[in-house]
Amino acid sequence: MDQIGFGVIGVGTIGVSHIRWLQSIPDVKVVAAADISKENLNRAKKLFNIPNTYSDYRDLLKDPQVDAVIVSTPPEFHEQQVIDAAEAGKHIFCEKPMAINLEECDNMIDAVKSAGVKFQIGFDSRFNIAYMKAKRMIENGEIGKPVMIRANRRSATIWWRPPEKMPDFWLWDWEKGGGPIIEQCIHEIDLSRWFFGSEAVRVYCELGSLVRKLKCGDNAGILIRYENGGIAIIDTSFSLPAGHPFDVRLEILGSEGRIDVDLLISNLTVKSMVSKFKERHPIPMLLGGGGPWLGSWEAECHLNELRHFVKCIRENKNPRVTGIDGKRALEIALAAVKSGLLKRPVELPLKE
Repeated sequence: MDQIGFGVIGVGTIGVSHIRWLQSIPDVKVVAAADISKENLNRAKKLFNIPNTYSDYRDLLKDPQVDAVIVSTPPEFHEQQVIDAAEAGKHIFCEKPMAINLEECDNMIDAVKSAGVKFQIGFDSRFNIAYMKAKRMIENGEIGKPVMIRANRRSATIWWRPPEKMPDFWLWDWEKGGGPIIEQCIHEIDLSRWFFGSEAVRVYCELGSLVRKLKCGDNAGILIRYENGGIAIIDTSFSLPAGHPFDVRLEILGSEGRIDVDLLISNLTVKSMVSKFKERHPIPMLLGGGGPWLGSWEAECHLNELRHFVKCIRENKNPRVTGIDGKRALEIALAAVKSGLLKRPVELPLKE
């Protein structure tokens, strides 16, 4: 396959970001875009000179120039779009959260398996160079056994798109895949599972609408217990002050050391008893900012995940982030919401 033709389904904020990074990958061309919004389509066509635009994504799937698709629509539409893309024989990159419930995840996994196409979930944090370095350190035993993870992901989302001006917006409804837990800190949920190399067995969460009245709540604290004994503590917020950049930090405590990653100041620090060192590793910024909502660290991991997806297509390899990963992270996130609503711990696996 000399050139891979991509179609992007959903060209809002994230879809446009994906187009931008795809265009920087050699022998990749964005040949088509689909969106129900004429405004979004016209903007994408003008910005990126996309030859074919469609108001119906199913017409995009019929385009013979499209080898692979990016699904970057709201989560409630992912299931059908992924199934249709798989049946059309297209490789699929699907944004997180994977779906809005576990049954939809299973249907998507079955569809891509039957079609034999590549399927990757958009957990871009796994492709952040700081987190990749932390993962290698854990695997090399540099901090001993990981026993506790403390993480946060906070944003000023409620000021970007005020709920009172967009009351029916999917982002404010956890049942549609929105909210600070399912839409936002699902990244840290996925990372904790990845770093521990284990499955969650119990979740407890406190959540609430503390600044703005939202169905999904605007702040939450989550405690996750893993099968191997590991504990993850994650806090997430939609209500940082207006104009504040993303506040994303993560600490991994091991039996013989610790790793701190602070993406707000682009820094990774390691303290280890194993290799007896104390180092500060500035995280290089390779690309420049990705826009007012994205720092350069975020832009870099978006590019890295797309490079990986393209490589998997070219080399006929399975992506590192699978549908199972998407389902497991969503299950923990749904358990956290359920726990917050019931005000008690919730055991995993979830029972419908």
